[in-house]
Amino acid sequence: MVTTPTLEKVQALWLGVIKAQEEFDIHRCWTYLSLAFNMCQTMGFHRSSTLKGDMSSAAEAKRHVFWALYTIDKNVSLNLGFPSHFQDHDIDADLIKPSSNPSQRPWDLMALVTIEFATIQGRIFDQLYSISASTGTDEKRSRAVQQLSLDLIAVRDKLLAIDVSSGLYADSLHGMAACADFIAYSEMTVIYRAQSRPNDAMAISSQCYETATMALLSHLKCFDFFRGRQTHKQMEYVNWILLYPSFAPFVIVFTHAVVTSSTTDLALLQDTVRSLDLVKGLSRGSMHLYSICEAFAKTAQVLVDTRQTVTGLEHHQDGSLVVPVTTDGPGNIALPDVQWPENTFDSMNQEDISIFLNDFIGTGRSVMDMLNSNYLNDMFR
Repeated sequence: MVTTPTLEKVQALWLGVIKAQEEFDIHRCWTYLSLAFNMCQTMGFHRSSTLKGDMSSAAEAKRHVFWALYTIDKNVSLNLGFPSHFQDHDIDADLIKPSSNPSQRPWDLMALVTIEFATIQGRIFDQLYSISASTGTDEKRSRAVQQLSLDLIAVRDKLLAIDVSSGLYADSLHGMAACADFIAYSEMTVIYRAQSRPNDAMAISSQCYETATMALLSHLKCFDFFRGRQTHKQMEYVNWILLYPSFAPFVIVFTHAVVTSSTTDLALLQDTVRSLDLVKGLSRGSMHLYSICEAFAKTAQVLVDTRQTVTGLEHHQDGSLVVPVTTDGPGNIALPDVQWPENTFDSMNQEDISIFLNDFIGTGRSVMDMLNSNYLNDMFR
């Protein structure tokens, strides 16, 4: 398939990318993106000059598939913590042209905003999570966090300003708009997570925790929009909204809950798991996400109910979570030795969760990469 690049092969890989996303197989998705990128580059889809000699319909088809792959690549790149294939400094391709057809135009306008959002995701990785970003000054990082947050909200507002009422399948467009806050706050959680670096004393800032809470509340709000809808509409939410961000907000709120014994956090985690329970049968990805979140919520319930907290993290008055530094360096994060009910760990155990937290807090590893790691995948098969 990959010997001679063609538009049709790139389009086929695009479908493969979408299918891999639906199945929560992010690493296979990444492989397909790599193949598609190489074909796009070979055929010059990233260059405006290459498409000037094409018929307008052919050029527009190439632009559509190129930018569709671009948006997915930037999202998966940030979620996995890998540099993206589609580097902005090497792209001068024209954007897609919004249709004059009123039924198609809202879709095109939303696609253009999605491209703009993906560009911000690329900047989040480059400026906050790349190797070069790790060597930058705290002042530079702080400026990047502030600017990226402002730009993200501006793009969200631009999406919400689109009049989708005349669009084909307008209900789907309304659903996407209803979930704008969930996506925005989820990505903003990733931005604020970068306020602390691996091995810093501060593990999670108060701003990061507050934004993560808003993300989960936004998920519950937009889930209500889809709750009574037909199955195919619920699948739209699962595949294109729920599985799109990294779901770092759930892990942030869980961590805060087991450090502070917060009943408010616990209730939010449990409400989130109940919502996932209603859609777990729609795809492999939704089942995988539900199983992991359920295990974490059960753990939080035992610890909050018994007023036991994890060791290796402290809650400060400003709301931040801090790793206390010992003479041997940062401490190890571990669950307390308590009497766990028999059904608490159906697939995971307390050691697995401790490993997860140490990876997340201590190394800055991405949530999605950990959710797709071998040790978690083996447990939930």
